[in-house]
Amino acid sequence: MKKFLLSLLCISVASTLIFTSCAKKKVVDTKEDTKKDTIVQEIIVPEIPFEYGSNMDGTGAVIYAYTGHDKDVVIPSEVMDPNTGDMLAVTELGENLFFSNIEVQSIVVPEGVTKVGPGCFQNCKNLVSVSLPSTLEEIGARAFVASDAITDMQIPASVKNIGLMAFSSLSYSLPWLDTLSGNPVIVGDGILLSYKGSGNVTFGPEVKHVAYYAFANSAVKSVTFSSALESIDSNAFVGCDAKISLADNCPAIDTVKGIDYETYTPAQ
Repeated sequence: MKKFLLSLLCISVASTLIFTSCAKKKVVDTKEDTKKDTIVQEIIVPEIPFEYGSNMDGTGAVIYAYTGHDKDVVIPSEVMDPNTGDMLAVTELGENLFFSNIEVQSIVVPEGVTKVGPGCFQNCKNLVSVSLPSTLEEIGARAFVASDAITDMQIPASVKNIGLMAFSSLSYSLPWLDTLSGNPVIVGDGILLSYKGSGNVTFGPEVKHVAYYAFANSAVKSVTFSSALESIDSNAFVGCDAKISLADNCPAIDTVKGIDYETYTPAQ
């Protein structure tokens, strides 16, 4: 009898072990895969006649090449990042972007652009009209040199820096410059671009910077600047023998090179 009961017990335990094993195996076999498929979405970048890249601090885009053939060009205000699909604001026009382009006749630079690079529109023989944004702060060296067909262009009040020979040299001039009213011609944020007068002249706080060739070959005899003057380009007085007087507290004294001047103490 004991042997019979022991046999039954062994059979019961064995059945339980087999069931448990099968149950565990069943759980493993039926366990759902929780991994999700990775969906790769292709980024389709619109075709535009410009080549571009990120600016220095990665906050926007620099357009550095134009591959089109249009006469009237509107530069985009934003472009797509080909790596992320995000839209990047255009903040800068690169060096020599339209250099020696003989097809373009008008260009619209969008709001948001703060810099026009060196030689950007240089030697564009048929360029007549350029629209610059109110956000523009810097115009690079040679930016418009030898583009002597331009008749329609205004320098925004936001411009603080104009590079060497940005608009003209002793060999080239721009008709649009001759159409600007007033003598002297002051553009942007207090930039003295040109003076064609003679005799003695005194400039007040309206002049903060004196540009390249501003007094080139001028007959002026003496020029006095206020304490607001921040800089004088080294070639501002080429061909001009004027006596130059700077306020002894003006910031320009720390930056002037190659120009003889005397100082005076402004009246309190």
